[in-house]
Amino acid sequence: MKDLEDIAYQVNEIRPLTGPVLKTVQQQLLGERVFSSNAIEGNTLTLRETLLILQTGAILDKKRKREATEALNLGRAYQEVEQLLSVEGAPWDEDRFMHIHKVLMNSMNNRMAGCYRSTDVMIRGVRYQPPDARQVKDLMLWVQFVLLLAFSRCPR
Repeated sequence: MKDLEDIAYQVNEIRPLTGPVLKTVQQQLLGERVFSSNAIEGNTLTLRETLLILQTGAILDKKRKREATEALNLGRAYQEVEQLLSVEGAPWDEDRFMHIHKVLMNSMNNRMAGCYRSTDVMIRGVRYQPPDARQVKDLMLWVQFVLLLAFSRCPR
């Protein structure tokens, strides 16, 4: 516990963070979030590779182009959502969700990017299964309503 208190003290001593330090922390957090999210989905990129791809935008290993594209797209989508959250009164409407989906699917499945799925899907090995394709649009409208309610009640 003493070590934790010492670290907290050291961090508090350098506050507020300078621009370059804050940018480095934000890049590291973005890399860790993208890496963790993609790893859950079976992506085999290392944290170091993920950080490099997010920083340079370069896909170095052509054999792993899909994994690198997933990392790039998720990083871009995360940054867009973060930017939207910083804008007072930004709408969370269907167009916004579809745009984020398009960013996520860019160069992966351009035909389906920004569209609701039209077929049912199944996840093997888990109890929960995604809703029927016919329910997705209505469920997304419900999500929009819940977000609208939440943001209208939370001061920024």
